[in-house]
Amino acid sequence: MVWDPGKRRRAQISIEYLVIMGFVLLLLLPTVAMFLLGSEEMTDSINVNQASRVAHKIVDAAESVYYYGAPSQTTVRAYFPDNIQAVTIDGTELVFRMGTTAGPSDIVAQGRVNMTGNLTAKKGIYTVKVKAFTSYVNISYE
Repeated sequence: MVWDPGKRRRAQISIEYLVIMGFVLLLLLPTVAMFLLGSEEMTDSINVNQASRVAHKIVDAAESVYYYGAPSQTTVRAYFPDNIQAVTIDGTELVFRMGTTAGPSDIVAQGRVNMTGNLTAKKGIYTVKVKAFTSYVNISYE
């Protein structure tokens, strides 16, 4: 069997190509992993900020209608972001429990009036009705 120098040169080029591709992958994989982790954290941050904004908007509306007196009412257009696990209205607090990559996180909007009501923890755009009674404010969907 005779060894062809042309085949040896092609084999060397192929090995060099594989080594270069290996280095490229070694550099590329951590970069992609950091990008994916960063995008998840960014999504969590956006969802938490949206939930906080909605909670404070609803509490502000509740305080307004309460001080106007019964039977005042108003509506609030609210976008409930993804990953809301529960919504609790308890006394003067409106609490959104959010699922994040770091674990559950509570977003609390503290008001100055007693609130009661029921909101679901589903993603979407809702019209929330805020209605004043003599000693409390009821928060529900319209």
